[in-house]
Amino acid sequence: KPMDKQSLRRRLGSAVIVGDSVAEGFLDYEFLESDCVIAEKGLRADSAGEEIAKALALSPTHLFLSMGLNDLEYCRGDSQRFVEHYRERILEIREQYPELPIYINGILPILPEAVAEKAELGQADAYNEALRQMCEELGITFIDSRDLLEGKEEWYQKDAIHLKSQFYPLWLNRMEEAAGL
Repeated sequence: KPMDKQSLRRRLGSAVIVGDSVAEGFLDYEFLESDCVIAEKGLRADSAGEEIAKALALSPTHLFLSMGLNDLEYCRGDSQRFVEHYRERILEIREQYPELPIYINGILPILPEAVAEKAELGQADAYNEALRQMCEELGITFIDSRDLLEGKEEWYQKDAIHLKSQFYPLWLNRMEEAAGL
């Protein structure tokens, strides 16, 4: 599929992405506009209600959620606590929009140097497994994009957490494939 910015914007259509600072990259690198990305630095599953409400006000045809990075520290390694917060958000969405397709992006890999500074960041795999199980229980698609970053350490910013622009078109392709867009 074409990877230029105009085609990326068109291809997403009326879908909306809600996420944390990693999802902000879609806006920062100008791949997508604020009418299809509601992202907030520091966003966590327990506090994402306002951002999700903004996204739902846009009448999306598909909703992609991308949270968890900040929950790694906030939940102090308790993946079940994280999943319960996430589940609450999903149930709130389903209560208002029972037919809206929801897709959950897994937490992307964090390089070892970032984990060395904050050990909680090393729990991403456990959180992803808990998310995957929750998605199975709720009948929601879990999107695992970790493979897109295998051997691509140069795509990470200096903090070893956030990503450079090369990743975003591939991530959007993965989301589109999962949603059948």
